[in-house]
Amino acid sequence: MKKQLLKKLSAFIITAMLFSASANAQIVYTDVNPDTSMTCPNYQCSKSYNLDLNNDGIIDFTLSTYSNYTTCFPQGYVSTKSVSIFSQSGNLAAANYLSANASVGSSLSFTTNSVILRRVGLGGGGIRCTPLPTTGSWTSTSDGYVGLQITVGSNTYYGWVRLNVVVDQFVSTVSCIVKDYAYNSIPNQPIFAGQTTCPLPTVNVSASGATTFCYGSPLTLTADSASGYTFQWQKNTVAISGATARTYKVTTSGNYTVTTTNTCSIATSTPLSCTRIFNQTPVISTSDSLAYCAGQAINTKFTANTYTAVTYQWQKNSVNINGAIAPNFTATTTGNYRVRETANGCTRNSSAKSIAINCRIGEDFSNESLLSIYPNPAINYITIQFPYDQSAIISITNLFGQLVYSEKVNAELTQIDVSRFAAGIYMIRLGSKENFETKTFSVIK
Repeated sequence: MKKQLLKKLSAFIITAMLFSASANAQIVYTDVNPDTSMTCPNYQCSKSYNLDLNNDGIIDFTLSTYSNYTTCFPQGYVSTKSVSIFSQSGNLAAANYLSANASVGSSLSFTTNSVILRRVGLGGGGIRCTPLPTTGSWTSTSDGYVGLQITVGSNTYYGWVRLNVVVDQFVSTVSCIVKDYAYNSIPNQPIFAGQTTCPLPTVNVSASGATTFCYGSPLTLTADSASGYTFQWQKNTVAISGATARTYKVTTSGNYTVTTTNTCSIATSTPLSCTRIFNQTPVISTSDSLAYCAGQAINTKFTANTYTAVTYQWQKNSVNINGAIAPNFTATTTGNYRVRETANGCTRNSSAKSIAINCRIGEDFSNESLLSIYPNPAINYITIQFPYDQSAIISITNLFGQLVYSEKVNAELTQIDVSRFAAGIYMIRLGSKENFETKTFSVIK
C-alpha cells in the first residue's frame, strides 16, 4: 500500500513539473559514478543492483548476476552462469542487445517479468548431467544498452541502461557492470540508446506574405523543421483538425500558433495575428435584354453594386475594356461581361453575363419566352439564360425522345457542355414551380 501511494505521489509530482515547465523538459541522465560492478568470482554466487530509472525513490528494475556449480551422479557436474534483468511494478524491459543510437520507443519489443541477457551452461562427466541451454542476445563483451519502459500513473516513459556484460562458458567469473542510465521526461516520446541531452525544438513561424491578406488568396505559414519534428497548428489557442504539416494555409482571420515536438520537448510559437480582407461580392445587374436578333443594335446597360472606396474595371471575355472604370457600363457587342472591383487593396470578380445573337429579325416574339439559348446552332456548349434567378429542372431529349441530359439549376445563367452530343436537333425543356417551356436547338460538328 505504501509503495502504491509513493508511486501515485511521484506521478503527481512529475506531471506537475512537466505541466509547469514543458519548454524545459529534457533527457534525465544519471551517471553511476563509480560504475557498479556485480561480479561473481566463483561457482556459488548471486549479486543484484536495484535500478530507479526516474529517480523517484521506487525500484523499477533489478539487475542480477548468478553463478552456480552442482555435481550430479555419477561424478559429473553442471555449471550455470547468467546475467538477468527483472522488471518491478509492472515495468518492461527489452530482451535484445542494443547498440548506441538505437531507438527506444513504442516500436521496440518489451517483455514483462524477467529478461535473460546472457546465460551459459556447461556440464560433463555424467550421463545425467544436463546443463541449461545457452541463451540471450548479449554475446558481445563490449558495452551495450537495455531498452526500458516504465509507467507512472497513466503515462509511459522510455529509457535505457548501459551495461558491460561478461559471461564466458570457460571462465568461472560472471560480471555485469552498470555504468549509467537515462529516460525521456516527455510521456510516450522515444529516446536513443546513449542519448544524454536533446536540443529544444525551434518554433519560429514565417509567412509567405503580409499577414493582412485578400479573400481568395490564402496566406501560407511555415514552421522551422528538423528531423523527427511533429507539428500541430492552432487558431485562437484551439487545435485545427488535421493541421499537422509543417505548413498551413490561413483562409480566415485569427491568431495562429504552432506546437512543435521532438523526442525531448514541446514548444509553442508566438501568436501571429492574421487578418483576411473580405470585400463585398461584386454583382452586376441589368434591366435590358441579353438576347438580340441578327441586325439589331445591341444596347445593354450593366450596373455594378457600390460600396465605400471601391473602384471598377469592366471586362469583356476576361479582357479589360479600356476606360471602362465607372460603376455603369453599356455593352454594344456580343460577349461575356463582368466587373472587377477593388477595395482595401483586394480585387474580386463578378459573375459574367452574356450577350448573344439567338434569332433572326422577323421571328415571332408575340409570346414572351422565359429562356433563351445561345449559340444556336452550337458546337461545344450552349448557354441558357433566364430572366431572373430561379430553381428549375432542365432536361434535353433527342428526336427519338431519349433523355440525354438532366440537371437541377438555381441560377440566372447556366452553361451546358454539348460537345459529346451527336450532330442533330434536340429539344430542351424547362420546368419550374411557376413555369414550363420547351425550345429546340441544334448541334453541328
